[in-house]
Amino acid sequence: MKKVTVSFIALLMGLTYINGVAYAAGPLSQTLKLKSIGSTSRVDLPALDLDTLRSKAFDSSTDKTLKFAQVNEYNISSEGNSGWINVVHENRAMSIWRLEIDSPNGYSINLGFSEYEMPAGGKLFVYADGYQHMVRPFTDADNEEHGELWTPIIPAKNIVVEINVPTQLKGDMRLELNKINQAYLDITRLSEEFKALKSGSCNFDVVCPQGNGWRDQIQSVAAYSLGGGLFCTGAAINNVVNDKRPFFLTANHCGLTSSNAPSVVAYWNFQNSTCRAAGSAASGGFGDGVLSQFNTGAIFRASYQPSDMTLIEFDDPVLSSANVYFSGWNRANSTFSSAVAIHHPNVDEKRISFENDPVTISSYLGGTGSGSTHIRVADWDLGTTEPGSSGSPLYDPNKRIIGQLHGGFAACGNNAPDWYGRINRSWNGGGSSSSRLRDWLDPNNSGAVAIDGIFASATIPAEPSDVVPLQSIYLLLDDD
Repeated sequence: MKKVTVSFIALLMGLTYINGVAYAAGPLSQTLKLKSIGSTSRVDLPALDLDTLRSKAFDSSTDKTLKFAQVNEYNISSEGNSGWINVVHENRAMSIWRLEIDSPNGYSINLGFSEYEMPAGGKLFVYADGYQHMVRPFTDADNEEHGELWTPIIPAKNIVVEINVPTQLKGDMRLELNKINQAYLDITRLSEEFKALKSGSCNFDVVCPQGNGWRDQIQSVAAYSLGGGLFCTGAAINNVVNDKRPFFLTANHCGLTSSNAPSVVAYWNFQNSTCRAAGSAASGGFGDGVLSQFNTGAIFRASYQPSDMTLIEFDDPVLSSANVYFSGWNRANSTFSSAVAIHHPNVDEKRISFENDPVTISSYLGGTGSGSTHIRVADWDLGTTEPGSSGSPLYDPNKRIIGQLHGGFAACGNNAPDWYGRINRSWNGGGSSSSRLRDWLDPNNSGAVAIDGIFASATIPAEPSDVVPLQSIYLLLDDD
């Protein structure tokens, strides 16, 4: 949880810039320089018991998820005439509604709308006081079949929700806010007394030379929030058809289900801009990553508890500006001579860890040979994993995903193991499309055992590339 700098709003040549992207207009209250917006609605959130909540965020369990925010239930609707004002802008009748939200001691706020339907020409803005930290406008392009909308983190104690909608279409809009989530961990900058909970200084930034052989795979990995209150890590994953369906692999224990998948907000390219030397004070301190590139909303596809696997599919294609790579995978029932992890420890900027010795097969938290559901990393030679790393991918020497992080005891300063749920066991999982990877990653039942990845921007080949048929794998072990 290092420093997050989200670009400020600037007005230049009639354009509004949000996180470096130009939009034709910002919120009308800003464009028209309105001093007051009717009877603006307001929510005053309760003060947080920071000490108690922080103590629960990090515990000694092997579960490497990270809880960061208090979820508050509300039922706030924009329906009716209360608080609306009507204006004329560019010869069009427009209506404006605003909601101010104040958190006395929270570090950031994010929102969950249980109902979101925006007519054409309407926009929803979320920003901090003074039009700072503004999220890109949500429009009718964000209408989804499940009807929900979840915002990214706004690093402020006081925020504003503003709706701009053509007056004649106001009756077609549906908006209900039912989750207002206050962070008790400072995602932008931890206080000095809380600095011990930063990711360990033994970690390597992905921009360091150690990441040079893994540049494509680094573009697969994202931190994500679930339900506005919990963080894990996951990775965009390819399928045999190479059609760039936005599949995302993570851990079952992170708690994703068909009912809460719409609340996923995945953050791409959250990484430090420079290489901080591992072991240095800088490596354990504040970074300069940004949370400005995100996908919001997903559909649950499959999960399998024994191998701790969950697969989701984003509602929309991955953000084009994020340069996302869909990693390849290897489901062979084999061991591997080494492994690499890419992850967000403590939801800090993206890091890379190396195990230079062979990994083994085991049960979860068991020793080598104790079972077949997990890959056991005996100890990390470079870097480690931490809370927030859960769900992050483990790669084989050929740069293909072989598992996702379940948990373990590894940390800076020890030689303890970690365990990853195996792609091999998740492939057939529980025998149905909702409990295995096969139906989604090999929809044509080609029998591929391993494939390479593809960039979201790549031209789709006529035939699947680098598909390894079952009969060409010679180092297979007998399946259990």
